[in-house]
Amino acid sequence: MSLRTILYGYEVKNGKYLVLEIEAKVVRDIFADYIGGKSLKAIAAELTEQGVIYYLDKSVWTKNLISRIIANPKYAGTDGYPAIISQTDFELANKRKSDMGGTQTELPEITTLIKSKLVCSCCSQNMGRRNKWRSREKWLCPSGCKVDMYLGDREIFSVLLHTLNRVRRNPEILRLNTDPVEYSPSMEVIRQNKEIERVKEQTGVEFGVLSKMILKCVEQKYECCPLDRSRAMTEALMKKYRNLPIITELDIVLIRETVQKIAVNKDGTLTVTFINHAEVTNIETEEQTA
Repeated sequence: MSLRTILYGYEVKNGKYLVLEIEAKVVRDIFADYIGGKSLKAIAAELTEQGVIYYLDKSVWTKNLISRIIANPKYAGTDGYPAIISQTDFELANKRKSDMGGTQTELPEITTLIKSKLVCSCCSQNMGRRNKWRSREKWLCPSGCKVDMYLGDREIFSVLLHTLNRVRRNPEILRLNTDPVEYSPSMEVIRQNKEIERVKEQTGVEFGVLSKMILKCVEQKYECCPLDRSRAMTEALMKKYRNLPIITELDIVLIRETVQKIAVNKDGTLTVTFINHAEVTNIETEEQTA
């Protein structure tokens, strides 16, 4: 998929950035509409409906794309870019964005990590985090899937901490109920076995010749042995959690190394998927507590 490398509203000629007027007009309209009270979503919907091209044949605009345009100071004339809008309009638009909780503040490392792993169980999209919702933050599905209860940082972190401690107390819940992988000899191994039996029935066969045939057959058999990575990974995970002390705060390294994703369910519960694909919810069932 081709990606745009030149900032929307500009073109490059002779190594310099120049205003591309047909796109610059769209940028000015975006700032004017936002300052005038339109939402990011409404502006994106209008541009999409009008079929305004963003790049090549792409004419689908999103509120995140509009937000990035509004937050980019280059449009006010910085870093070698000629100004498309005034510094005043840039400041007015971003003041409104800040007042509405739309500023992109630097998140703590643990929050950034959780954000990269937190998904909606209904649509599998990464959950978004609204910095200001009423008095604090809120996690929302970007596709609009609803959750029955409020989920802020405190709720997400608390439930995840509880789930990791449940695994620490009972690592057996990480064990997958999968059938063992069985050995299946190849046609070459079968042929070599028959050849070895044929040679053994002969008289006067040198030991060195037979031993080489047997060793070669063993090598072929080894190559046919399946490597049960899932079982090995499960045992390593269980050992890791079994040796942990009580987890009193979320450990960035532990989560990064052992957790694949964290799904938010409609009822507000979490399902943690570990790197061996074992799924553990924060609701203790009879099976998980056994």
